[in-house]
Amino acid sequence: MIAISVGLLALGIYLWETSVPEYLGFYDTGVYLGASIHFVSGALPYRDFTFMQPPGIMLLMSPVAIYSRIFGSHDGFVLARLFSVCVASLNVSMIAWLVRHRGRMSMLIAGAGMALIPVGILMTTVVRLDLYSVFFVLAASLVVFKHPDDVGQLTNRQLTLAGALFGVAALVKLWAFFPFVALVVCLVPKYRLRVLIIVGAAGATFWAVCLPFLISAPRNFAEQVFVEQIFRKVTQEDSAGLIARLTTLSGLLPTTMIPSHREVIIITVVVIAFVGLAFWCRQQSERVDLYLLLASLLMVVALLSSAESYTYYGYYFAPFLLGLIAVAAARLGARLRRMIERVTISAAIWRFLKISTTVGLVGVIFAMSLYLTSLYSSFTWANAYYAPFLAPITTEIPAGSCVLYEQVAMGIETNRFQSSDPHCPNVVDPYGMWMSWGYMRIPPARKFVAEWQSYFESAQFVVLNSDSLEAFKRGVAPEVIPWDRHLITWFRAHYHLKFHQHYVYIYEKDQ
Repeated sequence: MIAISVGLLALGIYLWETSVPEYLGFYDTGVYLGASIHFVSGALPYRDFTFMQPPGIMLLMSPVAIYSRIFGSHDGFVLARLFSVCVASLNVSMIAWLVRHRGRMSMLIAGAGMALIPVGILMTTVVRLDLYSVFFVLAASLVVFKHPDDVGQLTNRQLTLAGALFGVAALVKLWAFFPFVALVVCLVPKYRLRVLIIVGAAGATFWAVCLPFLISAPRNFAEQVFVEQIFRKVTQEDSAGLIARLTTLSGLLPTTMIPSHREVIIITVVVIAFVGLAFWCRQQSERVDLYLLLASLLMVVALLSSAESYTYYGYYFAPFLLGLIAVAAARLGARLRRMIERVTISAAIWRFLKISTTVGLVGVIFAMSLYLTSLYSSFTWANAYYAPFLAPITTEIPAGSCVLYEQVAMGIETNRFQSSDPHCPNVVDPYGMWMSWGYMRIPPARKFVAEWQSYFESAQFVVLNSDSLEAFKRGVAPEVIPWDRHLITWFRAHYHLKFHQHYVYIYEKDQ
């Protein structure tokens, strides 16, 4: 009942967020849905267009892409966001159910914490990799720990299913490798060589799906899926320092509750001491507890050492940390309860303590729910894309035109993404292409400039979300599109500014 309740709490908050007419995570949603639309239209990622991720999210969004082809990409965009709301709510219920062996209070801590963690506002109304990868990781974990005290009785079929789910999680985001390692380590003492079943199932699932894409474009696939993810050169702004990354792991970004550097250090030390004391106390250790501990440790190492650090990375870490804290609280609570039982306390006092604790928790949950909804509304107004501002794209660009976007989500939202021109370039991730060329902290390579000029030659319209041509003229380093003097001169000779309002710049090719 608790797992269902916290899931419904999350569903209510996230559905409210979708009613706000602004978009967070706008770029990523456009990339993943745009890639899926191209895929169901016959184009292959890595071969026909750049896609800087494994193919999992593109395949998961394929049903939405088919819907977009039939009923319009705007409605598909809405449907994709609603899918994310449902997946996020299921994540809340699953982490609560995973710690059920430690009691209802643990379930409430893990589930309500996952529902109310502020980083969720950046994840739950968009299509982002972390959201879907975590879903499959938690589903696999529940298959293994279906009976936490009876993990040794798992059948080969259950191990295969868990491995397959982890393979799908890695197909969405490679970070699934870290909780997978934690799970395998926890299973080795019981299963020994039988762990090869789950390892083999995970590997077979991953490579069976990737094989067609690998065969179609082996070099591009290897570079975009693995090389760029592991060895990507980063900017100083994206790399962040140790304290900033620990702040990200708190899940409190971007709220007014963000701790200072000193507070981050204190909180980190307190959490380590709290968890360490809980596991130091001698009592029966369920394998779920060890799994959450090891997964948390590995995820911390991964997030602190990754090439880049973004605010939403805390979401991938959140279920393991919250589950670990819930387990630790239950372990210490059991010990504390035994100590209290030695002291004579009247039934009336016990009743008062229980009622006051329950009322306090309900009050905290209600207050956090109000805070998150108000935060989301104010934060989106300052940092998101406002849907009505995009309407001129529909009115100024005829349907079926070949359009290039800095953010393809603009075209998807306005039903101007799909082109009737078979020669229209399939560009879905300009930012990813820009990253693969080293963020252009040096003058852009001629090959990259020529690539974009060929796109402009084929297009009829170009939609930018900033006045990047003027920015380059003022000496600002180009972003996303590799503007140089030659490309700007060519572009101005062949395109004219047709419309400009807010952050929408529509250029039309001269006849």
